[in-house]
Amino acid sequence: MHPVLTAIARLLLGTSLFSSLFLSRPWFDASEGVTLAEYAAAAYCPPETISNWTCPRCAGLTANFEPHAVVYDEAWNLQGYVGYSSEFQKLMVVFRGTIGSSLENWIHNLMATRTQANLPGMPDDAKVHDGFYRSWTRSLLQKQVTEAVQDVLKERGVVPVLVVGHSLGGALATLCAAELIYTYNLTDVQLYTFGSPRVGNAAFAEALRNSTLDHTRMTHDRDVVPTVPFEHLGFHHTAREVWQRTVLVGRSPMTLSVEVICDGYGEDPNCQNSICGYPGSCASVADHLEYLGVSLGSTSTSPC
Repeated sequence: MHPVLTAIARLLLGTSLFSSLFLSRPWFDASEGVTLAEYAAAAYCPPETISNWTCPRCAGLTANFEPHAVVYDEAWNLQGYVGYSSEFQKLMVVFRGTIGSSLENWIHNLMATRTQANLPGMPDDAKVHDGFYRSWTRSLLQKQVTEAVQDVLKERGVVPVLVVGHSLGGALATLCAAELIYTYNLTDVQLYTFGSPRVGNAAFAEALRNSTLDHTRMTHDRDVVPTVPFEHLGFHHTAREVWQRTVLVGRSPMTLSVEVICDGYGEDPNCQNSICGYPGSCASVADHLEYLGVSLGSTSTSPC
């Protein structure tokens, strides 16, 4: 955080709360977050413009990317892409979230049932959301994405893998990263999600926490999607959350956006759960469609 923002945040939050939220926690690279949000935004573009990297989001911060494969499943209305970033020197896998007006329906119609994760080496009591699991395993994504990952690894040799996703794409990214670690025995996997729903139960979250996975799970103010499926239904967030929080400056209309780095448990009561801990207490779609100043999702004014 910038020194000036640090001083203001300390003043607004108080020294004790500021220290517990910022000073004793791992470092957060906001510039990396912005770049990865742009990659997540690119996943909403038409597949033909991703495959030749000519989409509106395929420049600037994301210019140094070589696409390898775009996977689009029309029947399931799911999309992801795989390639290599020379900037990060990593193989990247990026998943699109729900598009258009279907977002609200998707939130309200979430299946609450869980199914076994079925990954070698993962505990038998590790369960994941049945709907997300079906979307990953029964669509074209699982087969074609993992094949593309293996192709790039053959071309590049052993390189780190970075899996990114927004919204439903965050859930798919989480399942993909888990599979790369537990099925394909990859040990250098980074997972970075924006506005992801809860994907599995506490045993699943703990298994990922105890693996080699490097995970950043971003939430934003009152974003509705990270609040579902509800914790009381047996779901538990993966760690580590970074909560993008808007803070009012005194009584003025001026606001600051700060990133609060949360605990390693996944359900930190000092982060988004502090204001969204009860079902229905947070319902912002606007907060869901913008992270770190980057617009995410497909709308009439922002096609991708």
